[in-house]
Amino acid sequence: VTQSAIGAEIKKAYYKLSLKYHPDKNPDPEARKHFLKIANAYEILKDDATREQYDYAIAHPEEVFYNTARYYQAYYGHKTDLRAVLGGLLLVLSGFQYLNQWTRYKQ
Repeated sequence: VTQSAIGAEIKKAYYKLSLKYHPDKNPDPEARKHFLKIANAYEILKDDATREQYDYAIAHPEEVFYNTARYYQAYYGHKTDLRAVLGGLLLVLSGFQYLNQWTRYKQ
């Protein structure tokens, strides 16, 4: 696909190539490697956010460290809701407060 391809074109090309190189359909030993590359490319290009990061990385190769950090942040960064984190923190702090008061009462 071209660099300016839209989501529907990418999806169509992915399905066409995945049928051609799927290991169950193609007995060639290299088919699995091709299929994995195609699947990885589709995972990056199907999402608008990762597509934007990919396009930026292609346009600015001199910022390799920044682009690598963006990749790891997108895939391995925390995806926990902030409300859940704050609620858990509040629960832990309440537990510590209760234990502190209980030990003072026992003394």
